Amino acid sequence: MKNDRIRLGCCLQRAGGADQSPLDRLVSGVRLITDAGFDYVEATVDTAMRLDEGTLRDARSRGIRIGHFNCFIPGSYRILADDAQFNAALEHVKIAAERTAMLGAEIIVLGSGAARRKPEGMAQEKAMDKFAYFCEKAAIILSGYNITLALEPLHTGETDIVNTLAEGAAVVKRVAMPNFKLLCDSFHMHRAGESPEGAAKYAGLIAHAHIAEPPERVYPGKNGGAYLRAFASALRGAGYTGGVTAECGFGGDLRAELAASRAFMGEIFGV
Repeated sequence: MKNDRIRLGCCLQRAGGADQSPLDRLVSGVRLITDAGFDYVEATVDTAMRLDEGTLRDARSRGIRIGHFNCFIPGSYRILADDAQFNAALEHVKIAAERTAMLGAEIIVLGSGAARRKPEGMAQEKAMDKFAYFCEKAAIILSGYNITLALEPLHTGETDIVNTLAEGAAVVKRVAMPNFKLLCDSFHMHRAGESPEGAAKYAGLIAHAHIAEPPERVYPGKNGGAYLRAFASALRGAGYTGGVTAECGFGGDLRAELAASRAFMGEIFGV
């Protein structure tokens, strides 16, 4: 779905009591984010995987819609290790696509640093070939549900393949599928030493963005937001109109920090 303006979201936070049902806790978590003024909630794929089909249908009947998901492939799958692991990960993709679609999925983020890490001794070229093939196969599966797969470059502390926007863009161009795009994450860009203005260079490939205050990955604006202001300016200047999700850590006063995050993000993104 093409937007005419940038939309602001936040990752789902824990809410509700232990005595509540999984569905009631999900509803509480979504309301916590939307009450802070965010346009949407981003959840882990596991959020959908842990709910049975009846509960997923009940969630939609109660007005719960989650269009953005992350933490796609669990680290227990090593997609580059061997054919068995590769195929098992694709089976996970099939189930995850069906489950997240029941909540209204539009974008699933492929970060999953542990799952995509190279086996010891694998050459970089072979790893990139196999990873690109996995991305292609996963995107084909998701296309059946009208879901976009957004590849997230991760800094070298989290994985050893696709660590920069340039490397991510190369994979996206190589696969060349309409529902396979790039994600830019301000935290990972900062850790990789990338200029915040670099997001503009690849804006035509970017379908989604994550934001957090570097270097600690705290909520946007907590430390003044200099890097984030330049990041937002680059995306806005390039005409980006996708989603921007606060993917970060929060402290003790969650409601106040959610409100502060939304206000700061609204300021720098002009929404």
